[in-house]
Amino acid sequence: MSGTKQQVTLVQDRAPPPDYYAQNLSVLVHFVLEQYHDLLDKSELDCAKAILDISPDGLRLLARIVGRKGPVFFVNQMNYGEIDDRDAALSELESRELINTNPCLPADELLARVTIPQLRSFFPSVPGVSPKSRLIESIVDSNTESSIRAKLQSKFPWFCLCQPEILDLFRLLFFGDRVSDFSSFVVRDLGIVEYESYSLNRRDRQFASRGELNTYLEWASLSDAMHENEESHTVDQADVYIEALSGDQKNRTIDRYRSRILNSLGRILERAECRRLAIKAYRRSNSHPARERMVRVLYRSGRRQAAEVLQDRILENPWSREEEQFGKHFPSRRRRADKFVVDTVDIRESPAIPIEQHVLQHLCEDGTVGWHLENALPLTLFGLVYWDWVFASVPGAFTNPFQTAPRDLFWSEFIDARQRHCKDPVNSQVPLVTRVLETAESKRGKANRLVSWDLFPDDRLERIVNALGESSLIRLINSVKSDLRQFRSGFPDLTVIDENGKIEFIEVKAPGDQIQRNQRIWLEELASIDVPARVIRFVTPN
Repeated sequence: MSGTKQQVTLVQDRAPPPDYYAQNLSVLVHFVLEQYHDLLDKSELDCAKAILDISPDGLRLLARIVGRKGPVFFVNQMNYGEIDDRDAALSELESRELINTNPCLPADELLARVTIPQLRSFFPSVPGVSPKSRLIESIVDSNTESSIRAKLQSKFPWFCLCQPEILDLFRLLFFGDRVSDFSSFVVRDLGIVEYESYSLNRRDRQFASRGELNTYLEWASLSDAMHENEESHTVDQADVYIEALSGDQKNRTIDRYRSRILNSLGRILERAECRRLAIKAYRRSNSHPARERMVRVLYRSGRRQAAEVLQDRILENPWSREEEQFGKHFPSRRRRADKFVVDTVDIRESPAIPIEQHVLQHLCEDGTVGWHLENALPLTLFGLVYWDWVFASVPGAFTNPFQTAPRDLFWSEFIDARQRHCKDPVNSQVPLVTRVLETAESKRGKANRLVSWDLFPDDRLERIVNALGESSLIRLINSVKSDLRQFRSGFPDLTVIDENGKIEFIEVKAPGDQIQRNQRIWLEELASIDVPARVIRFVTPN
């Protein structure tokens, strides 16, 4: 893509090259124009052009500004060694309508950005009360808004970005979310993370039309309002929110986002005892745990028959293994017979070290080796076997060069979206043991959200896959593949291999610690695929 730059190698505690931040901003804007030019309106295109046309000093300063938290910026805080003439750069940014100097802002908002000693020096007649919020209140009570602004402006002139929402939009289109920021460039260039290479084709972009983009932005604003306002306000507006979030979307990213907001709204309404509205919100969601929550609410509301009908629907077509287990066993609270081995050990006092480490030390006294790997084991094995699937070119999966996984990694359709384009390694003539070790050798160090490189040096990884063997490895991988979202958590704590090369997975429970639902699902799964696993439960004698 045009606008790219040769990757810079940064050195910790050493200043980056003068144009480093400016070029990162330039890369982002060029990328957005290449991918989304047809979706941007005139004001957005004009903003992009203004950014790319400014002088080197102007671009350097703007890059520093967008990397800081606004919305108010003080001129005296804009001193950077790479900028030759700060005041000229500020004037240029204002002339291009990228910033607005000394806008009329509420006095308390400006005062909040000034330190307490500065406030007391500017307003010596105001009593020196504390905390800072009370000092600001006293200043506002004893001075007019205009006089406060005039006094601050004479000492600390300020400015704001003219169209921060456009820059936020550019970040969204580049990173694919509203959380990531320019620190991703720094992490890569410091060598902290080495990213995999993958396709960033325009045809695979996250938003195919302006309508999809506007829908996402509308729902983002709705989500913000839902969480920023008081619970009572959210309840009052619940029908409006639910109606705005109705209707399935063809775009997987947007529909997933819609369902996530509905699930969050449902929980807010549950806490407020608004059960009818909670059910209404959950009914429009397409993702777990919406149907589980609906069943629970129906039971609490005395609508047992409706709950049982929904449970039957869950069992006919479960969205996840967790939902299937819920459908089978709710609402019975009777203890289920364990389908896995549980060894009970009396313990009079807790060991001085973590209970898992205590068990590991005991087991390794007779030539056994072991590690506390938990979920990292199945996820790493799956990530190495299905590496090509993880980084396959799928619409909306990759939106920027700084991803350690596709956006749909833990979605129920992750496998289906790739089956037509990728060969399943489980059905390959290459043994999975070989594939795991060869992938680890060729990809070691590259970031993959599933793979925990630090826990699996070559010798440990080789020992584990050889102990598992081809048959058990295939069964374990197929289990993870059947529901990646479910099986990303709950795996037994310890992986141990005895002196005869036999592998076993052990979940350790301290006194009073219960087996969680996701742990039970994994333990039952391991038992069903004939992979050795057990629970060591410590209890205190009566």
